[in-house]
Amino acid sequence: GMWYYRGRHVKQDYKEAAQWWAKSAKQGYAKAIGNLGLCYQTGHGVEADSLMAMKLYTTSIKKGNETLFKNNAAIAEKGNTFAQVYTGYCYQHGIGAKKDLPSAAKFYEMAAKKGSVDAQRELALYLLNAKQPAKAYEWFKKAADKESLPAIFYCGKMLMEGMGVKKDAQQGMIYMLKAADAGFPNAQYMAAQAYYNGDGVTKNAAQGFSWLMKAAQ
Repeated sequence: GMWYYRGRHVKQDYKEAAQWWAKSAKQGYAKAIGNLGLCYQTGHGVEADSLMAMKLYTTSIKKGNETLFKNNAAIAEKGNTFAQVYTGYCYQHGIGAKKDLPSAAKFYEMAAKKGSVDAQRELALYLLNAKQPAKAYEWFKKAADKESLPAIFYCGKMLMEGMGVKKDAQQGMIYMLKAADAGFPNAQYMAAQAYYNGDGVTKNAAQGFSWLMKAAQ
C-alpha cells in the first residue's frame, strides 16, 4: 500500500494503494486503517468522504495509532481546516488525548473562521454551554445561513427565548418552522408548543397536534 501510494518501487497508483490498505485494515491493522482514512480525506484512490475519513481515523487512534492524533494536531496548527475540525473533535471526545473542551474550542474556532459549518456549530454549542450565549448566537447564525439544521433550530430557540439576543418570537418561529419542515425533531416539538401557547404565532391546537405527532414519530 505504501509503495503504491508513494510510487516507490512501483508506478504510483492511489487506487491500488487504497485496495491494499483496505485488505490490511480488515485485519485490524491500526496504521492501515489510518492510511485508508487519509485516502478518504484526500480522495486518493476512493471518492472523497470526510465523515468516513474521521471514522477511520478515530478507529485507528483507538486501536493504538497514537501518532495519528499528534500528526493531525500539527497539521491543524499549520492551517489545515479538516485537521482543525478533527483535532477539535478529538479533544472534545478524548480521542488520542485527554478530553479538553477549551482546546477543542480553540481548534473549532480556527476552522470556524475559515467557514467550516461543522466547526461553527460545535463552537457555538461550546459557547452556549460556557454561558456565553451572545457569542454562541453569532456562530449559530453563521452556520444557519449555510443551512445547518441544528444551527437553524438553535437560532430559533434563542430568538424565541431571548438567549444572547433580543427576544423575537415571530422571527424565532420562522427559524423553528424551517428546521421543523426539514424534519428536525426538536424543532417539530418546539413548533408544537408554540402553536399550543401562541408563542410567535396565532394559537392553533390542530397545528400543535400535527407537529407533536411528527416529533413523536
